[in-house]
Amino acid sequence: MSVRVFERLKEIIRSELFDEPHQSPSLSRAKTLDSVTNELKLDLGRLIAERYHVEKILRSDQPDLSDLDAKASRALELGREDLAKAALSKKLDLRAQRQSLIEDRDDLDAQIDALERALRSLSAPDQNEANLRRQLEELDTLLSQMDSPRRKDE
Repeated sequence: MSVRVFERLKEIIRSELFDEPHQSPSLSRAKTLDSVTNELKLDLGRLIAERYHVEKILRSDQPDLSDLDAKASRALELGREDLAKAALSKKLDLRAQRQSLIEDRDDLDAQIDALERALRSLSAPDQNEANLRRQLEELDTLLSQMDSPRRKDE
């Protein structure tokens, strides 16, 4: 998700809040807001597609784990402890990968939710000062969450 888009959105909201009251909203600001909205929709589509891909991988991983148990058992029956260890080692690796994918899916869910809230907020007809301040706070929270990734590998 593009932090740049959220920064632009914050600038638009700040200008709505802190510009001189006698100034009317400019056409340029409306075009910028439309541009930001379109970028958010594109990001949302990308995130949904990525989440679908992660979910597909998670569904396809399950049979591999049970198959590895069977292979390890069979290897032990044949006296091949080395093969059994290799199968169990691979199973542990797959579990770790699966856990990472689950965390990725959870992160994607949070990002999708944040984008959907931002889009709903932008399309709200009532853009009074209180709503604009609330949107600004939500964007600050979202940006701070994006700046402090949950996982070490990011």
